[in-house]
Amino acid sequence: MIISDKLAESILKAVFQRDVAQTGLPFADLGITVGASTNLKIALHTGVVAVGDAQTVNEVATANWPAYARLSFANTSTNWAFTSPNQIDNNVAMAYAANNGAGAVVVKWASIGTGTSDRVMFRVPLSLQTPRPFSLLVDANDTIQCYEHGFTGAMEVMFYDLEGSTLPGGITDGTLYYVKTSSVGTHDFQIVTASDGTGTAIALATAGTGVMTGGFVSKVGTKSIGVNDDFKWDATGSNRLTVILR
Repeated sequence: MIISDKLAESILKAVFQRDVAQTGLPFADLGITVGASTNLKIALHTGVVAVGDAQTVNEVATANWPAYARLSFANTSTNWAFTSPNQIDNNVAMAYAANNGAGAVVVKWASIGTGTSDRVMFRVPLSLQTPRPFSLLVDANDTIQCYEHGFTGAMEVMFYDLEGSTLPGGITDGTLYYVKTSSVGTHDFQIVTASDGTGTAIALATAGTGVMTGGFVSKVGTKSIGVNDDFKWDATGSNRLTVILR
């Protein structure tokens, strides 16, 4: 199956795993109160961070990037806006100070948080491989088939139900999984919940007779911010901090 450039670009946008009703504020109450003018903190992370974590989890260390500091933007229509019923974009440029450390800093995730300890409300991988189609191999081993996937053990992957596909039972759209280290083949693999790639493979199930069970899978990548380089989201165009409310 050929994936269009437009589809690939849409996958690279921020896919945040929260359900929310549009209330007129750019961000609604998501279990952590987000009222008008509440400051939303935007952090960068060198490793995985989960919804509900403090933003300090795997956050960029100032020992490596001395000028790094979380960005703070109030929850106002000046800074954020609904661009569709389920999408929020930043309305102003959001930029971190240039990396003034001794070497490059490799980042994987960004998060938006607020409230006590700046708890994570949303997270997004900063780089995703172009989505690749996969299918479920119906066997007792919960094996996923993906031609020449190139994955290695403990690699972080995410799945998507796009273009009318139906994800196997046991896989949730946009959730982070890990490739099982002991089961990686050239065209197939299993997934686990442990970040070291060990443990029992996640049990998968087909969607039923006559239904093509599969979808798309992406490897979570990284962005390297070199010495004297900055990192930012623009106020317009394709390089924005886009929040897809699922």
